[in-house]
Amino acid sequence: MIQLITEGIGYGLFLAILVGPIFMSLVDTSIQFGKRSGLVLASGIWASDFIIVTVLFLFADQRQNHFSETWAKGLAVVATLLFLGIGIGKLIRWKKTEAKDASYNPRKSNLFLKGVAVNTINPFTLIFWTTLMAGQTMIRQAEWHSLVLFFGVLLATVVSTDALKVILADKLGNILHSKHLRVLNLITGFIFIGSGLYIAIKFFYLS
Repeated sequence: MIQLITEGIGYGLFLAILVGPIFMSLVDTSIQFGKRSGLVLASGIWASDFIIVTVLFLFADQRQNHFSETWAKGLAVVATLLFLGIGIGKLIRWKKTEAKDASYNPRKSNLFLKGVAVNTINPFTLIFWTTLMAGQTMIRQAEWHSLVLFFGVLLATVVSTDALKVILADKLGNILHSKHLRVLNLITGFIFIGSGLYIAIKFFYLS
């Protein structure tokens, strides 16, 4: 049991240190609109992860799960367009970024749905969870309680580390000026664009 918990925490921490569009979305939203907005966005990401893991668990068996190439490429198209759209939008609006403006705060429902969308249509998210579920199912055989414990600890670690990112980013936002946020907006925009281009190259030119 200790080994399972340790492995789950390890995978969760691995996900926590990855710097990509999801990470930057959390930091960017928390700094600009505060920790409540950041946590709403994060809750959408968590909901997406939970749904993906639950569906994979329900359909898991002792054979390796295969991620359809057609399905993966379809998601890659959607992810590429979404990431490029978000990135270009941030580059267009970067000069208008202001330090925590209480007069404007995005709707919580929009932030939640954004978290769900950005995480769910990211093909690397689905491939990661699918590959991990397949591997753990083969290793654990019919020990379903072990799978539940492993993924439960992993998801709890993801939730904890994401919440910590939001809290730290919110505190950082209190000491940043508008010019710093503009630079952050630029960086976030370029990361989204870079991620979109990487997905396109990975799935359509290198596959």
